[in-house]
Amino acid sequence: MVNWGIVGPGNIANKFAKSIKNVEGACLYGVASRNREKGEEFAKNYDIPMVFNSYEEMAQSKEIQAVYIATPHPFHLPCAELFLKNKKHVLCEKPLCVNEQQAKQLKECAKENNVFLMEAMWMRFLPAIKEAVKMVQKGVIGDVLSLQADFCYRSQNPELSKVYK
Repeated sequence: MVNWGIVGPGNIANKFAKSIKNVEGACLYGVASRNREKGEEFAKNYDIPMVFNSYEEMAQSKEIQAVYIATPHPFHLPCAELFLKNKKHVLCEKPLCVNEQQAKQLKECAKENNVFLMEAMWMRFLPAIKEAVKMVQKGVIGDVLSLQADFCYRSQNPELSKVYK
């Protein structure tokens, strides 16, 4: 059984907390928040047994083996480093970092501490993506010279769907 912790119980963390219940061998054991009351409310909503008073306390816990980082983007690097250095596996919400240098820094930190690091980019595991990768590897479509891709979805909140210029 892998005990998971959620770092930053915001909106996206709710999806993770609901989904992890469907993963065999995974247990949502703890939550850490900058706001104790928010952490306690989140823990109550998802039957999470432990609320940590700080990210540092969770990172040092012997009970947590892996964390899902759902903090705002600028905090991904310091949070991920904290947990990686404390030998915790990290699944970090996208974007993993705000630039290439930070991503390389986290990659090295994970390697040095012999722990798993991954950006929470679920599309990678879709059957269509897996098939496209196989086709490219087999040369079915020829040599790939360039790729342009977009990631988007319709927001339930019309205000957030506006394009700002």
